[in-house]
Amino acid sequence: MGNPKINMREFVQVYILLALDFVQRESNLPVESLEENIDAELHKLFDVCEKDMIYLRHPLHWTFFCNKKSPLEYVPSSSLKDPAPRVRIKREIDCEDKSKLVGYFFDNYENYFHERFKNVFGIRD
Repeated sequence: MGNPKINMREFVQVYILLALDFVQRESNLPVESLEENIDAELHKLFDVCEKDMIYLRHPLHWTFFCNKKSPLEYVPSSSLKDPAPRVRIKREIDCEDKSKLVGYFFDNYENYFHERFKNVFGIRD
């Protein structure tokens, strides 16, 4: 179980910032590599294990890939030689993207994520 003193908003902000940073450094990054990089950083910062991250990450990915205004794009595999889906930048990432993505996340997925977050961190309402 992760750190029970963690703040959900801070967790989401850090996740989004890390994702944008990793994809800016290496566009066309395999989704699995992005997840591994983010998981490693969040483990250091918040003591979240990989199993819990797998449980938590879905609505965060929806924020990137189902949001038409997101600067990130999910690219399905195009060949059997390279079966890994990828993430790439579909437009320049501007200074407001982080706050826009955080806002989109909380507008669309807060209730769903809150329940998962409580389960992982043992938080009681």
